[in-house]
Amino acid sequence: QFPFLTIFPAILVSAWYGGLFPSLFAVGIGALSSRYFIMPPRGSFSLGGLDTRTGMVLYLLTGVGIALLGGAMKRAIWRAEANALAIRRHATTVEQANRRFVQAMESAFNAELMVSASGLITMVNAKAEQLFGYARAELLGQPVEILLPERWRGRHPEHRAAFMAHPEVRSMGSGRDLTARRKDGAEFPVEISLNPISTEVGVEVLCSIVDITVRKRVEDALRTSEAQLRLFVEQAPVSMALLDREMRYVANSRRWLIDYGRGHDHLVGRSHYDIHPDVPERWKEIHRRGLAGESQRCDDDVWVRADGQKSWLRWAVHPWVDMRGTIGGIIIFAEDITARKHDEELLHKQQQQLALITANMPGPLALLDSSARYVFVDRIFEQWVSKPASEIIGR
Repeated sequence: QFPFLTIFPAILVSAWYGGLFPSLFAVGIGALSSRYFIMPPRGSFSLGGLDTRTGMVLYLLTGVGIALLGGAMKRAIWRAEANALAIRRHATTVEQANRRFVQAMESAFNAELMVSASGLITMVNAKAEQLFGYARAELLGQPVEILLPERWRGRHPEHRAAFMAHPEVRSMGSGRDLTARRKDGAEFPVEISLNPISTEVGVEVLCSIVDITVRKRVEDALRTSEAQLRLFVEQAPVSMALLDREMRYVANSRRWLIDYGRGHDHLVGRSHYDIHPDVPERWKEIHRRGLAGESQRCDDDVWVRADGQKSWLRWAVHPWVDMRGTIGGIIIFAEDITARKHDEELLHKQQQQLALITANMPGPLALLDSSARYVFVDRIFEQWVSKPASEIIGR
């Protein structure tokens, strides 16, 4: 009288493998096939008596319930499988990211440390082992203060806590000289960059450490060289000035202050162009070429000052290198040769006058100084003694 019991497993299988709609379709097909082929009168879709209609209603309600329950179970299984797949994919992604991070740390040129919020070392690369002289196992789990000089270890946790309160990418100890300590107790200057990173255990800090011992030595050597250069300029017995890239005086000799100071007691920090506003544009171009790295010189140059006064100079301009290894400015050597030029002009005029006087004289002519040395001979005298003037003058 109730043939539907054999159909329920089919509905459940449809719901399990196909979901809600296939199972509802199975409920409908099961109702029609049971009525037509099994329930009397066979071969008809009429509901017949009350028992038939009641059995059909119960079947439909039960079948729909099984379909809904099976579909819900199927969806739950699908969601569970999807979640499990997503978790596996996420775990794989995290594992790959961790592997790439570790590889990046190991291949880094600098020493790299990962430090937890509590100050414990959680990761170390090979460069850090080499730099500090510790084996990896000796550093993992140790407080990062183990790598600091003992005199700084007491206060470092306070600085670390202050950083973790407001983590940001920055250099450690900006503006201060930092020192690290090796396993053997040797100390060396370093630069440290801090980079907070969010991990599954919270925020940790990636520390990149660079040994700057060689750079410090070079800087100290350049600083010493620069100080020696300033001292040399200041003590030089000639007119010499050391200027920076803005053409401000860095150092000057006493002779320069006397010759070109224009009454100032000191020039350091002042602009060369403020002291000498009448510097011609061609000299400014010489200065610019010197700042670009070119060395220049001139043995006979004219400087016409703003008041019309004319001076002759012999000068040289050379670039100088600062402690960073770049051109820090120029050195100017200058010698006032005005007096010599006047003497040369006077001598030239005297020679012209003498040549004019001797041009019309009939015989050979020679002039001697108080020591009876030849200072002048004419051409007739050269022919007379059969020697050029160069072999006679001064004897």
